[in-house]
Order: sequence, then structure tokens, then C-alpha cells
Amino acid sequence: MTKRLMRGRYGAFRILSVSVNLMLAVLAVAVFVSGAMLSEYVFGFGGASMEVRQIHSICANWLFVLAGAHWGLHWKLSLKTPLQRVNAVIFACFAAYGVHAWFQRNMFEKLFCGYSFDFWNGESPAGALFLQNLGVFSLAAFLACLLVRLAKFKNKQKETK
Repeated sequence: MTKRLMRGRYGAFRILSVSVNLMLAVLAVAVFVSGAMLSEYVFGFGGASMEVRQIHSICANWLFVLAGAHWGLHWKLSLKTPLQRVNAVIFACFAAYGVHAWFQRNMFEKLFCGYSFDFWNGESPAGALFLQNLGVFSLAAFLACLLVRLAKFKNKQKETK
């Protein structure tokens, strides 16, 4: 695998893609290790400090957002057929709802250490939480997909000049 990383030319997309993949790997390990430290049953550490809980929560939130960005980097948004156009509109609607969900869930504060804990209101339907998560995930994916499309469009403009 490391041989593949060293081969070929590193353009902007490849640098971004490899960076996101490396961050995903590091965050996944951090979530796993901090989760194990928090667990009272797996390794018997139990009762970990509040700092470990914050690290776990922050890493989990970044992992979630970067997973959406990773998906958006590799999703080929095509608008050739009517079904593809409908899918793109649905995707854009989830991403638009993601803007609302981003602020509703205070994601900025969760990602940048403002605070990392919130508790689910048991009276609220669980579907609302899943819909908000889908919205935030879709927003990250949509922005990454849009970034890739804009970069390709800019490259095409340079080639035609």
C-alpha cells in the first residue's frame, strides 16, 4: 500500500483525498482507543477522565464529518439521465437540511472544543436524530463533491485558454 502512495503525480485532488483518508484513519484509531479507555468492560480502565471523554467526542464528530467529505470526494455526480437528476436534487435537499441540522446540533462548537456533550431528549423521536445526522453527513458530502466539481471546471477552463 505504501508503494502506491509513492507512485504517480500528486495533483490537488490526490493530495486532498490522501489527506482525508489519513485523517480518517487517525481519527478512527483515536475513537477506538479513547472508547476502550472509557469502557469499564473491555479493558477494565473504566472511569476515564473528562478529558478522555472530550477527546472521544471531538474525534467521533470529526470522523463523522470527514466520512461525509470522503464520500463526497468519490461520488460521481452525473446529471445525464432524469433519474440521476432526481438523485442530485434529493441529495441537494438533504444537504440543505444539513445546514439547518448543523446549527441545530451546534456542530461547530462540537468540532472545535466549544463543548462536546449533548444528551438526547428521550421525548424526541429517534428518527429526528437520524435525519439530522443524515443532513450533516450529506452537507459534508455535498460540499466535498461541489469542491471536486469546481476544481475540475477550473481545470477545464485553464486547458481551453
